[in-house]
Amino acid sequence: MKFTIQSKLLLLGATIASCAAIWHLLCIYGGPTWFEFARAPKEIIDSARQGTWLAPIGAIFIAALMFTCSLYALSATNVIRKLPLLKTALIVISSLCLVRGLIVIPYLIQFGFDMWEFIAAIVWFFVGLCYLIGAIEILKNNVRKESYSV
Repeated sequence: MKFTIQSKLLLLGATIASCAAIWHLLCIYGGPTWFEFARAPKEIIDSARQGTWLAPIGAIFIAALMFTCSLYALSATNVIRKLPLLKTALIVISSLCLVRGLIVIPYLIQFGFDMWEFIAAIVWFFVGLCYLIGAIEILKNNVRKESYSV
């Protein structure tokens, strides 16, 4: 199977999202200190310390969202079958990742420089670009297919 540059970027975005999902699941195993290291909200860290369900359910939910993002990238590159609302999902995923990447600017202005937040922002902005470039390729290919079918 031969992949275009755009498809390779989508696959890279899927890999990063999957790794982040696995990290969230590992936080459940690692306990409160791992949630602290991951900069989880205070309520999540408290939940992990107290052994309540909020921390593990939250981590599972976030991981499921990230794995879903990966599945859509795999679908767009034809590694797996076509998922419903593929174009819409790629655009939404791209937008959310780009916003997550840009939101660090007001955060850094308000709270000061935080290397973890800065790196996370760069990574998610990059993932957003990967999904955006992949979505553009999908949209262009669909336009070409539609023009040939007339």
